[in-house]
Amino acid sequence: MAGGRKDYSFNTTLVKGSVQVLVPDSSKAFLLTPENNFSMNKTSGETSIRKVNTDVYTAWVKGEFAFRNQTLDEIFTQLARWYDIKIEYANPAIGTMRFTGSAEKVRPLDYLLQSNPIGNRYKI
Repeated sequence: MAGGRKDYSFNTTLVKGSVQVLVPDSSKAFLLTPENNFSMNKTSGETSIRKVNTDVYTAWVKGEFAFRNQTLDEIFTQLARWYDIKIEYANPAIGTMRFTGSAEKVRPLDYLLQSNPIGNRYKI
């Protein structure tokens, strides 16, 4: 499950078995089956279920970050959680750029930032 006090959405992904997701303060219930991701926008209450590559959602078990066609906003949200930092960019438009890749979580943050495809246009 992914979620946190600064997150605007709740996500859970099922690898095997089945699970029922109950939406708080609602009578809505969703049955998840393997390779499905349930997502709920906490602000709007909008929900969705979609088929996903579970490797992206379980990479943390192997001590990795894994990104598959994800926006820089989504990637930086995970990095901010892991490294306990706040990330801001001068040009918000770059947040919509999409990337695919993976990295070991034991790597220091500066290594990951220097390895990124947008170059070294950042400051810590």
